[in-house]
Amino acid sequence: FERDGSPSLGGQWVFVWNELLEPMHIDALRAKHRGLIKVPGTWRGQPNPQDPDKVLLGTGYGTYVLDVRLPPGVPGESLGFFMRTATSAATWDVYSEDGTQILGRINQGLPATRATDTLPLYSQSMTTLPPGVGGRVMVLVHVSNFHHSRGGMYYKPKIGPSEDIREGLLWDHVRNAT
Repeated sequence: FERDGSPSLGGQWVFVWNELLEPMHIDALRAKHRGLIKVPGTWRGQPNPQDPDKVLLGTGYGTYVLDVRLPPGVPGESLGFFMRTATSAATWDVYSEDGTQILGRINQGLPATRATDTLPLYSQSMTTLPPGVGGRVMVLVHVSNFHHSRGGMYYKPKIGPSEDIREGLLWDHVRNAT
């Protein structure tokens, strides 16, 4: 983090359409679910991970998963995890590698499997991970969209020293206020 700053977590994420997965060991999850989707991006028009002959609609729900390998010797300071927004409701959970311990959470509304149960919320948010977190962590994101023409992740999340992430979030708020 000292040399390269806080990296963005864009690229290919595991994606499971029409399921809000429960956490499990990251290796078991990746073996069971092999569909991928590019982040940032919307899911409208993307191939359905479970049936590649079909394309996804703009509305629906799914789970994004990313295996994050933290560098060895991450200092004892806490790490921050930041996301601008997902369309249109999302819960971001950072878990231990085995999926048994939740290390951080961001709520951006209430994702659900039905429109009547979904609460959309567009907000920039961050969470702080406990000091000393290292090795592998799993980012598991439930996203649902029944209120916009294109669901998905429009931005790349970031991870880094919590003070750097907090300062970046503050500057985003300042820029958006002007």
